Amino acid sequence: ADLLEGEDRDEYLRRFGNEAKIAGRCVHPNIVGIYDYAVHEGNPFLVMEYVEGVSLNHAFRRGSQAGLPDVVRIALQVLDALGYAHGFGIIHRDIKPGNILLTADARLKVTDFGISRLTSTDSTLGAMMVGTPSYMSPEQCRGGPIDQRCDLFSLGCVLYELLAGERAFSSLNYTDVIYKLINAPHPPLQDKRPDLPPALVRVVD
Repeated sequence: ADLLEGEDRDEYLRRFGNEAKIAGRCVHPNIVGIYDYAVHEGNPFLVMEYVEGVSLNHAFRRGSQAGLPDVVRIALQVLDALGYAHGFGIIHRDIKPGNILLTADARLKVTDFGISRLTSTDSTLGAMMVGTPSYMSPEQCRGGPIDQRCDLFSLGCVLYELLAGERAFSSLNYTDVIYKLINAPHPPLQDKRPDLPPALVRVVD
């Protein structure tokens, strides 16, 4: 916060506190808890639940294809977390492997609700594009209005990557990724994993 001055600083602190309150409402076994928010010497901080575990992009080797039981277990727990948050009108907006933690007892924890916001909140930042390329929904890429479905799209991208061993939308160029997300269908998952049940492929698609 000390890098900001004047109105920008006040707005940042206001947004930080608001986001902390929003995230703190999500008390769920598959969501990393936010316990407190305060400001120390002008700098805001969060007190969060400590999770003994690793993110999915560390739990699964890059380029490897995860087993079906593991992916189904991941999908169900993340969907449970998102369903709970969406019930409060909270959109995560940045579902990606780095924001999904896997604990030693195979429990999933979704973290980083810091860029989420209540869908009913009137914010001038509503049209700002927030998220991570390769996992953003087309609506996010356009910077337009979004709803809870953008989180489902992002989770679909995560599941695709775990199963196929590659991203559904990828390029070395940021603009290329955005173009693909808006205009091009992903490579068929069935071609990458012919062993998968057709019903699961339809869900990811």
